[in-house]
Amino acid sequence: MPTEYDFAQYSLSMPDASNWRFERIASEDAERASCLETAGSPSALVAALLGALAEGVESNTARFGSEDAEASPVDCRAIIQFQVATQVFDWFFNGRTGYRAHFRAHPYCGLIFESQLIEAVRVQLGNIVTFSVPARRLNSDFQDYGATVLTKSFMLSSLAPHFAKVWFCAKLIGLDGVVRGLPLGITGPKLLLHGGEEWVAPFRDPSDTWLEIKGAFLGKEGPYQPKNPTHRADRLHKTGTA
Repeated sequence: MPTEYDFAQYSLSMPDASNWRFERIASEDAERASCLETAGSPSALVAALLGALAEGVESNTARFGSEDAEASPVDCRAIIQFQVATQVFDWFFNGRTGYRAHFRAHPYCGLIFESQLIEAVRVQLGNIVTFSVPARRLNSDFQDYGATVLTKSFMLSSLAPHFAKVWFCAKLIGLDGVVRGLPLGITGPKLLLHGGEEWVAPFRDPSDTWLEIKGAFLGKEGPYQPKNPTHRADRLHKTGTA
């Protein structure tokens, strides 16, 4: 799979002010809309995410889990949760250079951006994790059943580009073993897209702005996801939801 998206090949471009608009957000929160209008480049977004991840690991506030596969409990995947600033959370989901904007441009564009992000996370964690990190064991229903550790090798293997994925955290792993549900934050003003289409614009209080990376399950035949990543990409392209 190529490492860069060839827009010229598909005669496409990233969303712009004509087909990804913040008018409804501006009517309720002009400052928020202004931040979205002036959001930086995709590479700047990745840098902001990596900075937040490093801070979370170094301060021991990031959450790590080993989640069992539903069909085969012997297969597990790494879960990594880390908090970002409110504006970075907003930029990631709702900016014209953000995560969903790449999928809106083209499903393949989104997959490549996600793969580049996952690879950057792998490098980051490879540099700052020595041998292992404290984690929680999670069953296939995301219920906590005890303390464990994630070895560096397992975590990096699970973070397989083209299989690992990123989204907002809906269930926050507790350092005390209690999994806490987070508000989805999708009831506010919506984005306005081409042809009058509307997308929800996730936005949360500062205490709830957690992102979650779900690695690939590691099985006998290698890394995999139960849900086809291409189907997920098509859904994100059409609806903005995963």
